[in-house]
Amino acid sequence: MHVLIVDDEELVRGFLTSVLASAGYEVAAAADGVEGLAEISRRCPDIILCDRLMPRMSGHEMLEIIRRDWRSLDEVPFLFLSVLSDQRDFDTVSDLRPTSYLTKPIRKNELLQALAGIVGAARSGTA
Repeated sequence: MHVLIVDDEELVRGFLTSVLASAGYEVAAAADGVEGLAEISRRCPDIILCDRLMPRMSGHEMLEIIRRDWRSLDEVPFLFLSVLSDQRDFDTVSDLRPTSYLTKPIRKNELLQALAGIVGAARSGTA
C-alpha cells in the first residue's frame, strides 16, 4: 500500500514515515497541501494522511480540491491528523467525508490500527 503523508512538521513526517515504512507501507511525504496535490498528480496513493493546519494550503483546502476536482480519488481513504480535538473541529470537515480524524500526538499503535482497519475493509470490499 502506498501512503501519502502531508504535514508541515518535519519531525511528524519523519516519525510517520518511519512507523509506516517499518510496517511495510510504501511512503511519500509532502510539507503542505500544494506539495500533496503535486505528489498525488505524480502517483495516486492508496491512503492519504493529512494535517489539518498547514501554511500555503491546509488539509481542509486540499481535501476540498480533491473532492471537487479529482472524483477518481473519492474511494481513497483520507485521514486528518490534527491537534484540533473539539467536536466542532470534526464537524467542520464532515461535509468533505474524511475517512477518519486522528488527534495529535499520533500514537504508533493507534495509527497502525486505523490503517489496518482501512486496509482490511478495502480487501473485504466494505470500504
